[in-house]
Amino acid sequence: MDDPFALTRPAEFAALPLPGPPRLLIVVDTEETFDWSAPFDRSATNTHAMSEVGRGQALCDAVGLAPTYVVDYPVASDARAMEELSRYAKEGRATIGAHLHGWVCPPFEEDVTAANSYQGNLPPTLEKRKLQFLCDRIADSSGNRPIVHKAGRYGFGWGTAATLIELGFAVDMSATPGFDLTGDGGPNHETVSNAPMWLDADRDLLCIAGTGAFVGGLRAFGPGLRRVSENPAGRMVRAGGVLSRLGLMERIRLSPEGFNLNEMKRLTYSLLARGEKVFTLTYHSPSLAVGCTPYVRDKQDLKNFLSTLENYYSFFFEELDGQSATPLGLLAEIRSVEEAGS
Repeated sequence: MDDPFALTRPAEFAALPLPGPPRLLIVVDTEETFDWSAPFDRSATNTHAMSEVGRGQALCDAVGLAPTYVVDYPVASDARAMEELSRYAKEGRATIGAHLHGWVCPPFEEDVTAANSYQGNLPPTLEKRKLQFLCDRIADSSGNRPIVHKAGRYGFGWGTAATLIELGFAVDMSATPGFDLTGDGGPNHETVSNAPMWLDADRDLLCIAGTGAFVGGLRAFGPGLRRVSENPAGRMVRAGGVLSRLGLMERIRLSPEGFNLNEMKRLTYSLLARGEKVFTLTYHSPSLAVGCTPYVRDKQDLKNFLSTLENYYSFFFEELDGQSATPLGLLAEIRSVEEAGS
């Protein structure tokens, strides 16, 4: 899939920069547990890891962060899990959004394939119906219809924005700058901006990306260098590791999944130097339990995972003097800035 955000790059779609300190948002892909190395399976809907979601919430509560839980259909169908998330939301400690894993969300009309796991590859009418099913289930279980969306597997497609607007969504958080998912049919977000941007001319839908980028002295050549480092010759000489060790180029996502604290700090400093003000840290809810994702295989991994989150929060709020933010709060702030400037 080509870059579905390409049409939104003209300057008129850019949101006005926010004044003040950097903002931090937390987005948790709140989903079932499944084997990430196995083919997609409609029957893999176990949500037992949701019993550990409080671990991440406690770290956020300690520093005044209100995470956004983008919930998929199996979790939305888990009464106990939704009771806990709804309590967080009602107390102003969290936001509940929508996260479509199409292979486990009705109606089940498509073939279960890697390409179809990206919702933007589905026929637009089917993508819409699945999102409607998901939103109805979330509304039934939480009492509120979600207006924040993040595509499962970052699978935002060419028709997704129009569908989201029609269904009443106000914020999309699907973009993953710096990353190319075309290997199994997904989108290429390598050159997508980290700055918030409008996804339509009427400014009904705001994109807030999950923070990621190429950093280092050769970051401008990041996409090309990544391709070179990942071809057979590049892998043979370990070009990616060499570029990283020399500080020339590395690709980092603001996440404790696959990235350590120092890498996350380097990404943050690099983007701050480029004038970025909005930072979105992401992870998957099953990573809060042992043995449910490749990132947390044992108790030590879990300890490191939670420590990375805690230490990054301290870094952002104490060293950078940053502020916490939420998707809908940021949307309101951007609208206010733009109205004042018009």
